[in-house]
Amino acid sequence: MKAKIAALVGVTALATAGCAGHNDPAPGQKAKIGQTAMTFFQNYYNPDIGSTRPGAFAVSRSGDWAAYSYCEELICTRGTSYGQRAIQLCEKHGEPCYLFAIGRDIRVDYEIVD
Repeated sequence: MKAKIAALVGVTALATAGCAGHNDPAPGQKAKIGQTAMTFFQNYYNPDIGSTRPGAFAVSRSGDWAAYSYCEELICTRGTSYGQRAIQLCEKHGEPCYLFAIGRDIRVDYEIVD
């Protein structure tokens, strides 16, 4: 199985969350995502994962970093932790990160900001 990974370096204003974890935003807070990060997310979403490929998209608490991991093969092995891989890639920049999306499922309420 081949997995593809990507990372974004930017100064966009975003704060995101995912599955319950220690880096998630406080309950009731909307995540903010800058236009650059949203464009990067759209590259992950379509065509990279399409409608069937597993993957995950993570961002840093400050919103300056984002990364994703997904399976680029036609048949993907279940059980692979794309979420953990995306978080690890994002955290290489020295900040805590958490999941914005798993597969096609956005895990937080968010708003796009400049």
